[in-house]
Amino acid sequence: MDDIKCEYHPSSQRPASIDRFHEYGHNLKVRVDHIIDNEPWRPFRTRRDFEFASITITESLNEKTVDVLLELAYGAVGRDPNRGVLTLQSYKEMMNIWKLAADKMPGFTKHIVSDMYKGNQLSYDVWRRPVWDWVMKLVQDPSLAPHFEWDAKRLYKFNGESWIRFYDELVTGDLWWELQSTLPDGGKPLILIIYADKTRLSTFGTAKGYPVIARVGNLNIDIRNGEGPGGGFMVGWLPVIEELASETHKTKWTNHKATIYHLAMGVILEDIITHSHTGFAVKCGDSIQRTLYPCIPIKSADYEEVCVMTLTRGTGSYFPCPVCLVPDDKLAIHNTTYPLRTQATMKKIYNDAMAMKTVDESNNLLKKYGLRGIDNVFWKIANSDPYRSTSFDCLHTFDGGLFDDHLFKQILLHVTALGRKSLTTLDNQMMAFPRWSGLNHFKAITTLSFNDGSKSEDISKCILFAAHNILTRQVDAGGYILLKCMRCYINLRMYAGLQVHTSETILAGRHEVQQLSILLQEYQAKTKPEFHKNWNFPKNHLYVHLFDDIERKGATRNYSTKPYEKSHGGLKTTYRRRTNFKNIAPQILLIDHLKQVSEFIWDEINVLDASREAVLAHRDEEDEDDGDDVQPPSGHYRLGSRSKPITLAEVEANHQADAAFERFRLRLSEFINRDLQRYVFNYTWNSYLKISKIHPGKYLTINYESTVDWRQDTDLLRCNPKFQGAPRYDHVIIKTARPTTLGADIVAQLLMVFSITVDEATYDIALVHPLDRPSGVRQQKDIDLQLLRLRGRPRKSAEFVFLSSIIRGALVVPDFIQQGDYFLVDTVDGDMFLRYRLIK
Repeated sequence: MDDIKCEYHPSSQRPASIDRFHEYGHNLKVRVDHIIDNEPWRPFRTRRDFEFASITITESLNEKTVDVLLELAYGAVGRDPNRGVLTLQSYKEMMNIWKLAADKMPGFTKHIVSDMYKGNQLSYDVWRRPVWDWVMKLVQDPSLAPHFEWDAKRLYKFNGESWIRFYDELVTGDLWWELQSTLPDGGKPLILIIYADKTRLSTFGTAKGYPVIARVGNLNIDIRNGEGPGGGFMVGWLPVIEELASETHKTKWTNHKATIYHLAMGVILEDIITHSHTGFAVKCGDSIQRTLYPCIPIKSADYEEVCVMTLTRGTGSYFPCPVCLVPDDKLAIHNTTYPLRTQATMKKIYNDAMAMKTVDESNNLLKKYGLRGIDNVFWKIANSDPYRSTSFDCLHTFDGGLFDDHLFKQILLHVTALGRKSLTTLDNQMMAFPRWSGLNHFKAITTLSFNDGSKSEDISKCILFAAHNILTRQVDAGGYILLKCMRCYINLRMYAGLQVHTSETILAGRHEVQQLSILLQEYQAKTKPEFHKNWNFPKNHLYVHLFDDIERKGATRNYSTKPYEKSHGGLKTTYRRRTNFKNIAPQILLIDHLKQVSEFIWDEINVLDASREAVLAHRDEEDEDDGDDVQPPSGHYRLGSRSKPITLAEVEANHQADAAFERFRLRLSEFINRDLQRYVFNYTWNSYLKISKIHPGKYLTINYESTVDWRQDTDLLRCNPKFQGAPRYDHVIIKTARPTTLGADIVAQLLMVFSITVDEATYDIALVHPLDRPSGVRQQKDIDLQLLRLRGRPRKSAEFVFLSSIIRGALVVPDFIQQGDYFLVDTVDGDMFLRYRLIK
């Protein structure tokens, strides 16, 4: 049960393997030989000089601030004298040393691209950093070598009856398998993921930047999407072409901008274009010689950027989808499969159009397929089909698109139509939503004027539970159907965000795609005319391709724009603090380059520190250990934030008005006796257990195995009468030995968590208030909106449980109508969603 089977691509000549789950990923012991530099901080005179200089770069400190700090700290030794003395005396001296250090990484160079427009040659600056030089540094880095994947593989998990295929990393998708099948014997795909997007650098948007960022898909996702060595790398800076009022929205001007874009991309990707066809032999960081074929089979971008990358005409064209040829009036209907765009077919149409005698004939043919008459730079890169490399992005398509711009606004329209009281109720119920670690808490949502993607995602997880008693079937039939659409959408969003997919979750997700289309059509047909809306827009179609992408490229986090968008904040900070607001590109790119140099030096310092601590010697000893058993992670829970011990009499006195604490001392004694009878041989019931005091806690950490990726996840729970100024008593899921209304689990609210010592044995216990699913016929609303209703038992039915029986935390929200009724928030995370999807 739970074994993992791995099948490798035939060209790898690697046999299939089967591992026990807790051993998977730990059975490859790699010895890495590092070349140790004893002074990696050079040309800085001391390590402390470099560390100070590194902080000034990462924090974008300006000249005045640096000089003030050096005046205060010059000559400082700090707690660790091995780091040397701070010898830097001024900002100018520090920057001169940075210029010497800059050669450790390839820097930016400026190039010019030009295009004729209305008889004039217009030229623009484009900045590039050699992509291949950066790639080679990663590939040849011994410390990164264990984290590279070179061979496509298919993974399966045994469920007790059959092997179920699952997808997570890029290497597990069908795309990698296909790519490797096209290469010569021994060839390995070097997968690059490219992101580009304009960003506003100034508050009012007058200053803009256009970074191009690359990541190496062969690296493990945690490294690839991280910020250290192996993470994203800015490889170029595209020209930002200012809009001319006289030319805005004109096709020729739009084509001119797209032409410049592809010419500039050609400059940035110049060395990739060449090597993609010929391959490049290199000795990798693990000392193995490989022939690498770079390609760009994945692009991470929003819809507007993708249209520029694919040179499709986008919104308003006959065929707005960059992936398939769905007509513009069929975008909201998902029960028909349309032909996919491919490089071969689109290139043929382009060539046919260019061969036509007149411009009108050429344009008419291109319009019929939603194409622009421009040579696509990605056509020049082998295995980089620009249409198939277009990848689904949850952030822009779902969170900031279909939900924030459409479903959410439509819900607010319906609530607004019911009057100010309903708007206030919605805000109040969102504010009453219990707090949860990792989930934004909102005081008001009806007046939000700006949302980022993360906040939009969190609102989408909560709004159904806050609006179900406002947009009822009796009050607003159309609004009620819209809530059904919202439930279908959030189901789809939850599936889209899973970090691991199986064939079962993909099938379920495809079902939600069809259901959302059906429900939106029902909403449009039955809602009042004032709420009618045209649902034929690209972001209501792009998710048709979502699960195809998952099967081809793994989980959506492999091509999410979120890791890239984080870099925009750093660019804005650099713009504000380190530029003179004129000719900003070289100033911003210099700081970005120095940040990369700083990360490179830090990587070398970490290797040096590891060698001095004899970490490598320790790893060598582990290599000689042939032990068969690899222990899985331990430590299911931790009770923290302890109060001082109190007596049982004090507990009862402090909770006299609470029926849950009645006969606390006697019930606790009975609970412990039952446990000892169960586990201690020949134990005799003792009605006079010596229990004097308990040691309460207010903070509980629960580690559990996620049903999404079968790895450890953590819930941070509170049982605190005053947490951040208000009581907070979280809920948990508890495993029982008897059947319950939730299978073998119960949901319960923590009332008290504590440790107690009896006969030199310590027990960690919780007093909880259980909640059950109501018996009888389910309410129609609960069925339609897939709400899992819970009802609290009488307060005096509170019971004791061992903390070890807690499976994980649970977010529970009041019904807001029926006193004592609650809903389990299954949308809080992927694990909760999968655990209870069948029960719903």
